[in-house]
Amino acid sequence: MRMLVGSSRHLPHYLSHPRTLQGTANMSKTLLTLMTALLLFPLTAAALDYLYQTAEPQKTGWPLTDEERAYVLKPEHERRPGRESNKHLPAMWPVVPSAGHFGGTAWLDTHAKLVKYVEANKGPIDILLVGDSITQQWGSPLDNKPLNAAWQKQFGNYKTINIGIGGDKSQNVLWRLDHGGVAGLEPRLVVVLIGNNNMFFTPETGVEAAAKGIEMCVANVRDKFPKADVIAVKIFPAHAPGNRFYEDIKKTNAALDTLKLDRDPKVHVLDLTADMINADGTLKKESFTPDNIHLSQDGGYGLYAERLKPLVEKRLSEPITWLVQYEAKSLPQEQGWKAIGELAAKAKLANGSLHLVDDSAKETGAFRATWKPQAGTEIVVEAKVRVESVAARRGTGMWPAQQGGPVGLLVSDGKHQEGLLLRPEKIATFHDRVALFDAKTEFHTYQLVIRDRDMSIAVDGKILIRGEGAFCKAATDAEAFVQFGSTSPGWMGDAHWQSVRLGLRKRIDEPTQPQLHITLSEPWDIPPTPGWDQPRHGGHELKSKDPEIGIAAPEAKPGKPLPPTRPYLYDVGQGVLMLSVAQGPDAIFEPYGVLRSTDAGKTWVPVKDLQFKTFAPQPHLRLPDDSILGVSRWNVKYEPGTYVGMSYRFDPKGESFTLFENLIRVPKDAGQIVAFDRDIWDLGNGKIMTATYTRATGDYAAYLLMSTDAGATWNHFSTIGVGPEPSVVRFSDTKMMAILRTLSFGPLLQTWSHDGGQTWTTPIALEEGSVAPDMVLMSNGVLACSYGRPGSNLMFSTDQGQTWIHHTVITDSGGFNYTALREISPGRLLYVHDAPKLKSLYVDVKVTKK
Repeated sequence: MRMLVGSSRHLPHYLSHPRTLQGTANMSKTLLTLMTALLLFPLTAAALDYLYQTAEPQKTGWPLTDEERAYVLKPEHERRPGRESNKHLPAMWPVVPSAGHFGGTAWLDTHAKLVKYVEANKGPIDILLVGDSITQQWGSPLDNKPLNAAWQKQFGNYKTINIGIGGDKSQNVLWRLDHGGVAGLEPRLVVVLIGNNNMFFTPETGVEAAAKGIEMCVANVRDKFPKADVIAVKIFPAHAPGNRFYEDIKKTNAALDTLKLDRDPKVHVLDLTADMINADGTLKKESFTPDNIHLSQDGGYGLYAERLKPLVEKRLSEPITWLVQYEAKSLPQEQGWKAIGELAAKAKLANGSLHLVDDSAKETGAFRATWKPQAGTEIVVEAKVRVESVAARRGTGMWPAQQGGPVGLLVSDGKHQEGLLLRPEKIATFHDRVALFDAKTEFHTYQLVIRDRDMSIAVDGKILIRGEGAFCKAATDAEAFVQFGSTSPGWMGDAHWQSVRLGLRKRIDEPTQPQLHITLSEPWDIPPTPGWDQPRHGGHELKSKDPEIGIAAPEAKPGKPLPPTRPYLYDVGQGVLMLSVAQGPDAIFEPYGVLRSTDAGKTWVPVKDLQFKTFAPQPHLRLPDDSILGVSRWNVKYEPGTYVGMSYRFDPKGESFTLFENLIRVPKDAGQIVAFDRDIWDLGNGKIMTATYTRATGDYAAYLLMSTDAGATWNHFSTIGVGPEPSVVRFSDTKMMAILRTLSFGPLLQTWSHDGGQTWTTPIALEEGSVAPDMVLMSNGVLACSYGRPGSNLMFSTDQGQTWIHHTVITDSGGFNYTALREISPGRLLYVHDAPKLKSLYVDVKVTKK
């Protein structure tokens, strides 16, 4: 789901493309165009992109066209996602906009009345109330009633607009928000309470989808009002313990907890459940009307208002105490900032900003101010800046965690440090979070909010990077500081700074109990295969004799020896692990080798006759007859759409093998090879599925292939999306999710399938980057994902990839930063990476909170 909003007019021109398939060619124009469309969010966007596109003719706007009006007057069940293609997709119902329906035009007339009311009150307001009948009954123009006594008592001085409609579900609220329901309003605070009416449908949709519907409503509000704070109120209890509604509300609220909406510093989640029930779980009668759903005026709304009051007051007042500030009215030194590096002396004031130029490949230039941390506070840093350019001296790699950045904002609390790295076409942390964004065209205000180990980054009020676990690097100095400018001797940059300031504000939310407890073992080395240091022919010396036919011949000159890199790990059962590693340079047809372990990855033995082989197998899978199937990573193009590779049949211990050719059939626009990558599954009934990728007509494309003859032939099953290096996880026979690489130092893409991999949703950009993701669904239900560059990293999800938590940096050392991951015993992962050389460690994952 798109939760982040940004803006850009072009993609990075400096970023290296995925080089596994193509030496030094640039990312294609078509891929860049698609990336721009998929990853970047215009700041003036009228609506979010949803997980499913219905046949609705008018997705946004008011008034409605005749065609749209006719469409929404159909009964709601006739407009549900999937209905136009005869698919039953109940999980999509709560998260895809849909107009409500009372019969005839009643619901649409109700919405129209609120649109007219909003139009009459457009402009700045204090509070916007969004929801269903519980919201409407605060007092609404629909009932010709003012806001009730409970509201007036606590919030009578605040200008409030109420757009609650009785009977609404999350999908109805989404539709109203996108069709004129809040147009022209400028609220400072939005209170969202929705979901009760979704409980009628949870037997079909599931409670997780209902929770996602609430999350989507919050996302929509945040998208439309980026400067506003949001209070997301959990569904109030209803009926009695044991009643399906009561229990589903309880489960939905628990599912909402896993989504961690309050990771966004502008969102607070309010839970009144404990205030509304007795010790035995029954409802407090004084809080409810006789229907045990709606609130009583005194006990119910009075309680609700009392619990809202401290949150409203804190969010409608200025909570930040600014400790250090710079305004470009004089040089930083004149305002108490310390110059760092020789280039700082060259800074000049021009056109209302400080022009700071790093034009040296050896020197740096920045300004630093110190400050004193205070317990119980969070750090807020704001900078208004425009990036002119960023460039590198020849041969310089960009590893900000080690090398700094030419245009950046660095923050330290004396224990940890991180910051904002700016380039003309993107923003990023100094480690692994990134968002594509146009930082060059005009000035923008960037805000960093640091809570413990989390660091969010917002641009002009819209959060582009949520930064869970991002504030993690150990501080280089015991003194807390904020610094802006250049800290990179290798890279050069040019930026205009209008202001920088750092402040503190009181923590509103208490730290919550972590959902997982993660323990890392000490790492150990995986020794290179004997003979690795001998010169040998590498893939980069192989030249295609015919562009249509992929057969290649080596040049006479041997290549430079390289230690093994880029691990691919497979658990084939019966205590046997197989590890495929690159044993040559990064290029097509580079040699690979296969290692095996029978002691949970502590030691590895090279498989005889499978070292330094161009057609060594990569994905491995144990078959029902107890043999192990391996499929070569590389293959040769026989004719457009047809390729020939090698399949291997190992003995049950993975020690010896026979091999045979395999035939691969894919779309005719596929490139020189079809690279077999990480994931392979036995689907039963003689069906085997695997994930691959190719460069198709200039674009990278990820495929699913199917074999029904034990790996002798592979046929195209579906196209996952644009991008190489797919990692695919299967949650069930129908539900799948994939993460794809896009660019080095660019965001990963995520896409879903709800029909067993036949079709895939429009990809969304994650904030994590950038290469070689590897996912494992653990036996405890936790989804783990390793990824790299910069660094070698690990993240987890407790909701099947909807949100990612417990980000862990295994190492920030530079290298290929390819990683591999498998669960080798319940709750224990084996993590393998190659920075700066092949290493392994154990990661123990314990669920502490559900």
